[in-house]
Amino acid sequence: MPGVKKEYIDNLKALRNSTFVTNVVKLAGGSAIGQALVMLSTPLITRLYGPADMGVFGLFMSFIAFASVGVALRYDLAIVAARDKFEADVLLITSIALAIPCVLIASAVMFGMIHFSMLGFAALPVWSALAMFVALLATGVFSSLRFWYVGRKRFGEISLALVSQGAGRAIIPAVLGWISSGWTGLLGGEILGRMLGVVRLARGAWPEVRTTFAALDVKHGAEVLRRYWKYPTVFLPSSMIDALATSLPLPIISSLFGVSAAGQYFLVYRLASVPAALISAGVADVFHSKIAEAARGDKSSVHRIMKAAMQKLTVVSLGIYLPIALVSPFLFALVFGESWQQAGTLMAIQSLACMTGLVVSPLSRALAISRNPELKLLPDIVRLIVPVSSLWVCYHFGMTFLLTMVVFSLLTAISEIFYMFIIWYATAEQRHLPLH
Repeated sequence: MPGVKKEYIDNLKALRNSTFVTNVVKLAGGSAIGQALVMLSTPLITRLYGPADMGVFGLFMSFIAFASVGVALRYDLAIVAARDKFEADVLLITSIALAIPCVLIASAVMFGMIHFSMLGFAALPVWSALAMFVALLATGVFSSLRFWYVGRKRFGEISLALVSQGAGRAIIPAVLGWISSGWTGLLGGEILGRMLGVVRLARGAWPEVRTTFAALDVKHGAEVLRRYWKYPTVFLPSSMIDALATSLPLPIISSLFGVSAAGQYFLVYRLASVPAALISAGVADVFHSKIAEAARGDKSSVHRIMKAAMQKLTVVSLGIYLPIALVSPFLFALVFGESWQQAGTLMAIQSLACMTGLVVSPLSRALAISRNPELKLLPDIVRLIVPVSSLWVCYHFGMTFLLTMVVFSLLTAISEIFYMFIIWYATAEQRHLPLH
C-alpha cells in the first residue's frame, strides 16, 4: 500500500508538472471564463429574444460556420507546421491577405441566397450580407492569429483573447436587447465579441510580425504558399465538407419545420458546444502542437499520445453529457423560460452526438501529420450525407421534429465513430509526414 500511495503521488506530481496539461489548462481557462459569461447571460438572453429571433440569428451563424473555414484557404492551419518563425509570419500575413477577397465572395454568395430564398435564408434582411463581411473577416483574422500563437506556444494570450470574446458575446446582446427589438442585438454582440478577440491578438503579434512584413516580397510569399500547397488543395475541401455537415442542419430544419424549431435547435447547439469550447478547443491546439513534434521525432509515440488523449476525453465526455441528458428535459423551461421547454428534450436527444464529437474533434488534428490527409474526405462526406439526409427522409415520412432529431443524433454519433477509425488508420507510424 505505501508503494501504491507513493506511485499515486508521483503521478499527481507528473501531471501537475506536465507541459501538455499546463497548456491545456491555460486555454481551457480562457474558454471557461468566456463561455461562463455567455452561459450566465443566456437565461436573460432567452427572455429578451424568442425562438424565432434565435432561429434567424442561427441562420446567420450557420453561414459563418461554413464560410469561415475557407476564408484563408486553410493556410492558417499551416502556420503551426511552419519550419521557423519567419515562415510562420509569412503564412500569417498571406492568410490575412487572402481572407479579404474570400470574404467578399462569401458575402456575395450570402446575398444571393437571401435574394433567391435558398434554404430559408429569405428570413434574413439583405443588409445581413454586409454584416457577414465584417463578421467573417474578423473570424478569419482571429483564426490565423490564433494558429500563429499556437505555433509560438503562447497559449496564455489566446486564453485572454477568448475571455474578451466571451465578454462581448455575453454583455452586448443583453444591453441591446433592452433598447431594440428583433435579433439584431444578438448579431451586434457576436460581431463586436469577435472583433475584441482580434484586437487583443493583433496587438500582441504585431511587434514580431512587422519586421517580416517589411521584408516580405511577392517571390518569398509565393514560395511559402507553394511549399504548403496541400493545405488549400486537400485540407480546404475537407474542411468545407466538414463545416457544411455542421452548419447545414439548421437551415434545413428552418425550411422543413419552421424558424422557431431552428431557434430551439440553435439554443441547444450553442449550449452543447460549451464543453467543446472549454475542452476540445484547448486540447486540440495543444494536442496539435505535441503531435506535430512527435511526428518530426519519435514517430512511434504518435498513437500512444492519441490513445491517452482519447481515453481521457471519453471519460470527460461521459461525465459532462450524461448528467445533462438526464436533467435538461426538466430544467430548461425553468432556467430559460417556458418558450424553450422543447429545447430541453432536444438537448437530451443531442447529447449522444455531443459525446462522440467532443472525443473525436480534437483528435482530428492528427491528420495534419499524416502522409495521406486526403483520407479525411471520406468521413467528411459520410458525416455530411448520412445525418443531414436523414432530416429530409424523416420529414418525408411524416415524423415529428423531435423524432427526426433522434434519428439525426444517432446517425451523427455513428459517423463520428467512423471518423475516429479513419484518423487512427491515417496516422499509423508509416504514414507520419509533416506536409512540406
